[in-house]
Amino acid sequence: MCELLVGLPDVNVLAVVDVAGQPLRVHVETPEPRPACPGCGGEVAIKDRPSVELVDLAVFGRRARLVWRKHRWSCPSPTCAVGSWTGGHPAIAAPRLGMTDRAGRWVTEQVGRHGRTMNEVALELGCDWHTIKDTVLAYGTR
Repeated sequence: MCELLVGLPDVNVLAVVDVAGQPLRVHVETPEPRPACPGCGGEVAIKDRPSVELVDLAVFGRRARLVWRKHRWSCPSPTCAVGSWTGGHPAIAAPRLGMTDRAGRWVTEQVGRHGRTMNEVALELGCDWHTIKDTVLAYGTR
């Protein structure tokens, strides 16, 4: 049920952290099968599990953040040039953006179709103007 509330049925919700005066933080992870190394095709190991905090749409009238516990993989082969890489999930977020995919689509519509200012949307979501600008540039078209 929690997975459906954050709009991501294929994630595991690990925790919901509610601290007064701060955005609601929903911690999630993706159940990923172990991939093969993209360089040599060999077996890989989990190097670490970094957490990335993303701006998300408000939930129950509260600002929200999705804290995604990602997988960083590494190839143990000393002859492989790949080294390590971090897995992605396009339904959660586009690469290198600080906002969830669903928030990114909403923000782009608010600015593009409804003519709201980037600053107005940033204040509503509790993030900075640059996060909105980067998202609109990534998702929007002229």
